[in-house]
Amino acid sequence: MNATKYVMVGVTIAIVIIAVAVIIIFIYKPEKANGPSTTPTAVTQQVTNSAENAENFELIKSGLEKEAITPDWTTSGCAYAVTATETDYQTVEIRELHDDVCGGDPNTSPKIETFRLTDGNVEWYDIRYDKFVPFGDYRYYLSL
Repeated sequence: MNATKYVMVGVTIAIVIIAVAVIIIFIYKPEKANGPSTTPTAVTQQVTNSAENAENFELIKSGLEKEAITPDWTTSGCAYAVTATETDYQTVEIRELHDDVCGGDPNTSPKIETFRLTDGNVEWYDIRYDKFVPFGDYRYYLSL
């Protein structure tokens, strides 16, 4: 009879756990998204307000052309640069432009590549090794 008592306690605990889980599921309702924003995004503002971003984009693009490297983002017209200036270098992120012409969600701006500019040198961020590497390594990466 003792074994039956333990089985009944186990079944009771299981029923209580299931009941609590069901209650939590029905009580917790995540908020629904209100759809895409109709206001200009920060991405659009970054694209339009920085001559330095455009200059760095062209610098990297021309460096790639000199190396005979032409990834799609250099010719699509649907990419732009965002520059962060540090003491010894500038980090330049190449991002996708999402708008009516290029398509995509205008509230997002996926990063394509990251470069670092230091004293006239350009380095590419190799995500596989989590470090900046010489610019020429970008050609090898694209050939994979």
